[in-house]
Amino acid sequence: MANIAVSVIDGTVIGVQLGESTAAAAVFAATASGAAAVAVEAGAFAEEFSGPAYETIANGEAATTTGHFFRVSNGDTPRTYTRYQRTAGGSVVAASLATSTDLASADGAAMIGLRDGSTVADVIASADVTLYVDPAGNDTTGTGSLATPFATPQKALDSLAELTRRTSAVIEVAAGTYSTSSRAAASMDRPAVVYIDGLKIGKRTAQSGTTLSGGLVIKLAAGAKITPNATYPRGIYVTGHSGSVGIVGGEIEAAAGAESLIVAHRGSYVHVRDTVCDGNGIAQLGLVAEAGGYLESINVTATGSVADATAFYNSVVQMAAPSGTSTVGNVSAGGAGIISLASGMSCTGTIISRGGFIDMTGTTSLPVLFSGNYDGQGGQLTGANVRFTNAASSIVPVGEIWKVDNLHSNAAVNLRGGIARLNGFQSFVAPATQSTHAQPLRRLDDAKVTFSSNLNNLNNAGLVLGPDLAPYIFNVSADSTVIPISLNGQNPQVVQLNNIKGSLATGCTLSLDISGWLAGTRIPNGQLLTVANLGGNGVQIIHGSTLVGLNSSSITIGATTGQVRSVTFVYLTGYGKWMPVSFGQVVA
Repeated sequence: MANIAVSVIDGTVIGVQLGESTAAAAVFAATASGAAAVAVEAGAFAEEFSGPAYETIANGEAATTTGHFFRVSNGDTPRTYTRYQRTAGGSVVAASLATSTDLASADGAAMIGLRDGSTVADVIASADVTLYVDPAGNDTTGTGSLATPFATPQKALDSLAELTRRTSAVIEVAAGTYSTSSRAAASMDRPAVVYIDGLKIGKRTAQSGTTLSGGLVIKLAAGAKITPNATYPRGIYVTGHSGSVGIVGGEIEAAAGAESLIVAHRGSYVHVRDTVCDGNGIAQLGLVAEAGGYLESINVTATGSVADATAFYNSVVQMAAPSGTSTVGNVSAGGAGIISLASGMSCTGTIISRGGFIDMTGTTSLPVLFSGNYDGQGGQLTGANVRFTNAASSIVPVGEIWKVDNLHSNAAVNLRGGIARLNGFQSFVAPATQSTHAQPLRRLDDAKVTFSSNLNNLNNAGLVLGPDLAPYIFNVSADSTVIPISLNGQNPQVVQLNNIKGSLATGCTLSLDISGWLAGTRIPNGQLLTVANLGGNGVQIIHGSTLVGLNSSSITIGATTGQVRSVTFVYLTGYGKWMPVSFGQVVA
């Protein structure tokens, strides 16, 4: 019978030793690490600590030198012992001893301070461990050793004892494709090739050189590929975990029927490093944080999904590439969701924010690059050292709060409502020296904009512009032109006419149809419209069916004698027409 000694001082456990039987000690130790050497060491230490067993105290004292220990049977079943220490004058009781059977019971577990239903065997089995997975392995006969690996990562996970804050587990996944699981899909709430649930608080992930450590680390070798598919539509799904899970290396690549690549769900923390995530034009979601999940990635490329990085309500996806440039495609932040793109990240897709938070924070030497479209409504954009590199990008935040320092933009930025503080804004990205747009920064719908003194807002003509919207410019090329009304949320709306006909353009009218941002809506009552023409050739606007209130049949706007330089009109819903309310200077 193997024995385990529990030393207790004032009710506090200070030691647990495996006893008399080295063979029994080996069984327990092998459960922890599979190493016979550990069992031998444990047995030797137990013998030294507890001492040999004797039937009487006198026999023990006779055979034991001063300062050493011996034990005497209490004569009970199951057998227990009393432990003595030899003194110069005899011996004293050192500690009580119990059998391994006792300690394996619920009462025995309580003896060493376990209060969660675990057993002593659980404690022994929860030591640090490394398991191995290989496509050529076997989930039935494999042990997870290097010599006899498992066939699936899931089997390795399920073979682990319960992880605690004191332990670490590493799963080494060899090169090959992994598209199935040791579990049936129906047994999981969210079927996944790798499904992680119910882990306890674990060690935080930490990087030292090229080594990632933590409570649970899945190491994908070069050529190792997790492939979500129709049966297991999620690649790696982590849920119900308050500790940390590390994923390093390899690739997560979607196959037909795939839904998502890596998910951090319900308070889980997932750290991904040096991994390629490829949605393959199939997956709906790439990197996902939801229901309070936190997903952090370092030097990870995520492309090919409908949304390559998604943060749902109260969740975070954080991406950085300090070693160079890593790419993410489409990005999405839901209400109170946070997407953080840090130094070295390049976003090539569309950023969609619906009440979410987008942070782009780079450095002067490693800025955040963005070449896609920005579609934000009611959210926030913060950051520093950001480069909007694509002149063709559509940047349209609506009702958002922006606080971005050193934003350099080849794209035209259209701020529709909201508040923007853009210290160090520059309307071009080096090596360019000016914007390719006539209006590189437009303030619409009562947007509030502030700048620092180093604003560098040069348009395509090299003109330094302020934060306000430049006028809408319309080229008049023929007689009887209908001048479109492009309402962009400003009141008054300004239209600057440019007569390119070469002579007076006659018979022109104002449109009653709205184009531009508010296309398809009705012209609001009281909308003001200022039409100006600073060129030499005039534009004649006739009364027609869209204008009311002229004292004559027409008015000519231009820079020639007798013409007016500008006219302001107001739209009257009751008439369904424009009416002039003020006239600019008459050219003498």
